[in-house]
Amino acid sequence: MIKESLSKPFKFTDFVNFKYIVDGKGERLSFRKTGKKLPKGIYQLYLPSFGIFYVGISYTDNSNGIVNRFFAHAQKMTGVFTGAKDTREFKRFRNLLEASGIDLKTILNKVVIYFIPCPKMKTKEIEAWETIIFNSLKNKGQAFCNSAKKVELMDKETIDYILNQDYLK
Repeated sequence: MIKESLSKPFKFTDFVNFKYIVDGKGERLSFRKTGKKLPKGIYQLYLPSFGIFYVGISYTDNSNGIVNRFFAHAQKMTGVFTGAKDTREFKRFRNLLEASGIDLKTILNKVVIYFIPCPKMKTKEIEAWETIIFNSLKNKGQAFCNSAKKVELMDKETIDYILNQDYLK
């Protein structure tokens, strides 16, 4: 199930998209949730030439939880805030994107989500998986928009598959 899911990434805009609106406040970017949902699990935000820049989790079978996370990430990636709080890591990422010539207004079109469903796992198990994935990716210079996490354990076959990033090939 994990390998199959990772072999079929989603577009970020499958869950959150945006449009420009003009109103009394002027021209501005407006985010919209698409209505598409995911179950609880671990997600990785990926951008070609930058790799996986964020690893996150949703603990709930209420699939709105993970979409709400994506809605906040959309604000952090574009720098257009409607409620989410900025972080030092995402601000640094936006600066890198702009220095690379990437327009923040179109960044959401370029981001891909690799998702690991965890339908039968408890919160602690999901956290353990996320921690291992995060630490391993951080050691490869990725997951740079996350803050520090502690180290936990997972089975060797699965961690080798994820750490070797066979799903990116």
